Amino acid sequence: MRKYDLTTKIPRNLGISPIFLSCEVIIMDKKEKNEMLNSINQALDNFEFRFYQNLFGDIKNAKNPNAYNTAYNEEKFFELRAYDLGVYLYVLEKCIKSKVVQKHRIELLKPMILSILDDSFTLPELNPKTNSFGHIKTPSNQKIYTDRQRRRLFNDENEIFYKVKPEQSNDKRIASLASIFSNNHIPASSLDYEVSRYLANAHFFNMQDSKVKQLLANASLLFAFPLVLDDIIQFMSECNNVFENLGKNDERTKFLREQLTTFPPFMSFYMHVNSLLSLQWFRSTYKDASTFFSLDCKLEYSKLDAKQAKKILLNKMPKKWVMGTLFQAACGFLYHKKTDYAILVFEQCIDLVNSDSEKGNIYHNIAFALRESKDYARMLDITQKSNFYLEKSNDIYNLCISIKLMAESQWYLGHKNDAMKSFNRCEQEGKKLPSDMMHKILLNIGISFGRLGENSLRDKYLTKALPLIPEDNIELILEINSKIGSNFIP
Repeated sequence: MRKYDLTTKIPRNLGISPIFLSCEVIIMDKKEKNEMLNSINQALDNFEFRFYQNLFGDIKNAKNPNAYNTAYNEEKFFELRAYDLGVYLYVLEKCIKSKVVQKHRIELLKPMILSILDDSFTLPELNPKTNSFGHIKTPSNQKIYTDRQRRRLFNDENEIFYKVKPEQSNDKRIASLASIFSNNHIPASSLDYEVSRYLANAHFFNMQDSKVKQLLANASLLFAFPLVLDDIIQFMSECNNVFENLGKNDERTKFLREQLTTFPPFMSFYMHVNSLLSLQWFRSTYKDASTFFSLDCKLEYSKLDAKQAKKILLNKMPKKWVMGTLFQAACGFLYHKKTDYAILVFEQCIDLVNSDSEKGNIYHNIAFALRESKDYARMLDITQKSNFYLEKSNDIYNLCISIKLMAESQWYLGHKNDAMKSFNRCEQEGKKLPSDMMHKILLNIGISFGRLGENSLRDKYLTKALPLIPEDNIELILEINSKIGSNFIP
């Protein structure tokens, strides 16, 4: 189900229909490129829409009395796979080790890519038999596919295909079928209204702010795992092989090839292909779905994982991009409260930056993670490193935040006199900033005292901050007034 993919789709330009992807156009402008990417995203919507058309139809017509339970289990599988990263990695590892699943992926990439480029595909392009010289056998009286092959491709993987009207297909040998990635529209159905209403409600529920944040955190974390990175690289290689065999060099082919064979590839396409194959793995492996749902797939990570991920990324993208990618992954671990794992990834970022300010900010984030894990002694040591680099770079604002973190670590360790000196130093350094930034320093100090249980000191610094807050930030002013019992009006 597309809504459970661990990636955010590229926004669509409303009103643009999928472009007819012929190979006659020589030059692609920005609009055409966006339309190609949007047409792929629309195909993922087609998949989801058709899935529920079939499900509602089966339930209404009683063709499959177990349709609801089957669909429920498959939805639950996708949801677990999306929101529980341990489950996602477990399923991915099993799919990578499955020769059947991997063969399906190789077989399916060619028709998918062809249908994006050419608007349709014919079955001979799927998996033609060859003679001993490697030439395709295409005698008119011989079927290229055995019934077994056809069942595997069109029954086991039928979610990527849907029926179309005969006049929309050039292939007359079997029932008219098209890939969801082609431009043929899904035929209208009496169930369209019900499906549309169901999906609108389902998407609203699944796009709650907390769920979006979790999906984004998971998407960032994928790039910290060597298992995922190796599979992405393998996927790129498989796509590249398809393009090599096509022998096409027009603008659309070159553009799509660039999207799918550079790092990272067009992620919604990669994620969707893997979603289809993971569903097939689930169906074929767990006849009793409860067995799968009882698994305990713990999320585990090591220093070696962090080093290997960094090495793989450095081979595929510029150093500054690697730093940004790993930094976001570390923040993803913080979201999941995996502070030890976050620190392992933050540490890999240190030698990827050159400026003192960047190094200071990485140490600053490590200190924040150590506070969450309550390792205050190490937190104190790290804040001293952070202060050193931020002071050298004259990064006053972040230096103030780092000094404040040092003060918290000193307080937690029982050195309250040292902590008060650090808080005072933080305030004095903050006076070097413009007033519209100084209030943030005072607020941070106040929040720190609140965290330490010192409410009188908290109120003291929040009161100091009030007159410095810009007048247009009335919500913050009212919130502080409420917290400290003040009637301050700017």
